[in-house]
Amino acid sequence: MTDHPHRPIHHRLMAIFLAPVAHWHHGRYQGRPWHLTIDTFLNLIIWTLISAITIYLVAQPFSATVKINWVTTPLVSGANSEWALKVENSGHRSLKNLGTDVRWPANWQTFSDDLTIANINGGETRTSQYSFRPVDRPDGRYAVPVTVSWQVWWQHFSTTTVARGKINGTVIDLRLTSNPTATSGGQFTTRVNVKNTAATDVTNVQIKLSPPTGPSVVSSNQAVTDYTWSIENIAGHQEKTWDVTWRVPTAPRRSYRLVATALISKVGQVSRSVDVLVSAVSGEQLAKTTVLTQPAVSAELRYRGASGAQFGFGPLPPRVGEETGYRIFWYVRPGSQALTNNTVTAVLPAGVIWLGHPSVTSGSSITYNAKTRRITWLVGELSAGGNMVVGSFDVAVIPGKAMIGKSINICGAATWSYTGQGTSRLMTGGLKSTDVDGRAAGKGLVKS
Repeated sequence: MTDHPHRPIHHRLMAIFLAPVAHWHHGRYQGRPWHLTIDTFLNLIIWTLISAITIYLVAQPFSATVKINWVTTPLVSGANSEWALKVENSGHRSLKNLGTDVRWPANWQTFSDDLTIANINGGETRTSQYSFRPVDRPDGRYAVPVTVSWQVWWQHFSTTTVARGKINGTVIDLRLTSNPTATSGGQFTTRVNVKNTAATDVTNVQIKLSPPTGPSVVSSNQAVTDYTWSIENIAGHQEKTWDVTWRVPTAPRRSYRLVATALISKVGQVSRSVDVLVSAVSGEQLAKTTVLTQPAVSAELRYRGASGAQFGFGPLPPRVGEETGYRIFWYVRPGSQALTNNTVTAVLPAGVIWLGHPSVTSGSSITYNAKTRRITWLVGELSAGGNMVVGSFDVAVIPGKAMIGKSINICGAATWSYTGQGTSRLMTGGLKSTDVDGRAAGKGLVKS
């Protein structure tokens, strides 16, 4: 047996890279193939290095981790907002050609371009500010997806996340109040308050008042056309007022309903309504009668008015994890006695959110003590046979899973204390979600 001292070069290469094949190929040689033992050892070393390099080149791009985080703020339809998008390279390898693609809702106005980053090193974080103006329904939900793409070596990657939430009302705060009662042939006054809650101006706002059939307009402090008040501009945090005095016909209906609607350019609309009860006799005649009428107090939970005007927001019936807003009304009738020290109080149950927006037709505004959760309305003095007075405020609930199929306690019993012939006290029942809109069927129990 003799070694082969003069193997062709292609044999040597095959021995190094393909040792098993080389063993078979060199089987025709005589003697012990000692050179193949060395070639096999070299083969293991070379293939180990080649495998390590291949794994590194292929796996390293996939080890690059990009984290996306939206830093959001509550949104109000029609108000300018700013969000921050943070992009973090939590890996060790540099990423090239990194960019973002934010897909804003079609009816939103945007003032910023997408973020383009040529390169971001491992461990670095880049932040981009986006300015925009959401334009959506006051209780509308939104979804804003953003895709971040980058390149490692020749490979391209991307990841997507979505910011979701709900529009918290509009930039316009609209209120409609009125004398709660009127007399045959007498007058009553309605007041529309429209406030820009944003810091920036709001333009092209129209306030349309749907008049009741019967009463005629006596006076208006604003120039209007066809019961529509056009406002070219409302500066940031500015409030405007529209007062209209009406005359009740001599043969009136029992009550009248007025609806005010704010039409906001590129934002949407908000509606409010109010009822005016008409007495068959004047207040002076009522005071002279010998019929004794007793004081009375009542409470009402509303999501919508009888005419369809919306007071609340969110899903109805309430849904787990989602916010539903209501408006609570308190009605106080003095009866045939003059009453002083009139105060209405109630306690807000745990879990119910105080939104405010109080409105009253008599006395000071309704206040809320967050520590004691007590609501207080200092009504003031009420004359004998005087008109019924009304106070209202807004609350909201976000039910948990434990409330599925149950009603929610919205407000505790309202207590009216007053001084007439001695100090007296009257109470209403508490309000539950099943009491909404006159106990509307199927609107009160929590859904999943």
